[in-house]
Formats: sequence, C-alpha cells, structure tokens
Amino acid sequence: AEQFTRFQAGYADANSERIKAQQMFVTQLIRQKTKPRYLGKVPELLGVLSRHVETNIKVADFPLFMQFFNNFSELTVSTFRLPAFKEIKNGISYVICDEEQTRQLICREFLHQTEKSR
Repeated sequence: AEQFTRFQAGYADANSERIKAQQMFVTQLIRQKTKPRYLGKVPELLGVLSRHVETNIKVADFPLFMQFFNNFSELTVSTFRLPAFKEIKNGISYVICDEEQTRQLICREFLHQTEKSR
C-alpha cells in the first residue's frame, strides 16, 4: 500500500497522478473499513491511526463518526485537492495554499454555499 501511494516515476504528470492514486486508495480504504464486518476491529484501527496519522481529531470523537457511518448503506467519499500554487524561495520549492480558493472550496463543498448565498 505504501509503495502504491508513493509511486510517481511512471506517470506522465508524476505529482498529479500520484495524488489521484492516493485519493483512490483512501476512498477504497474508507469504503472497505466502514463495512459492518469491521466494527469489531475499530479499537485496533484507532490505535494504528493514532500512532501514524497527525490530526486535530481526538480518539474520543471517533464514536461520533461511527454513528455517522452507520446511517449509510453505501458511503460516498469525495476527495479534493487543496488549491495551491508553487513558489521557489531561496532555491527551495514550496507549495503555497491559495487561501481564498480554499475558502471557496469549503463553502461550496462542505457548507453548500455559493458566492451569491453568502
């Protein structure tokens, strides 16, 4: 799994295609692990996640997410690419978040607002 999500040398547009592969992997992982037969493995999965994923979500919040997953027979997963641009400073390449476009993405996709409705 790690090799699949890190591979980029064989793609025509290496970084963009690698990101698509990562999104596909995460989508399928979520779809698989939210099936009822995996509920018994939730504590083990939470332990692995807490050791390997950096997030501001607390382990105590996960039961709330499980209630969310139980409401769906087929979970729909959407992935997004953070609006950003490349910039080189002192010979070092950076990816800089476009804050305004990110705000628009959040409003449109998560808050279901458009520019006109705000």
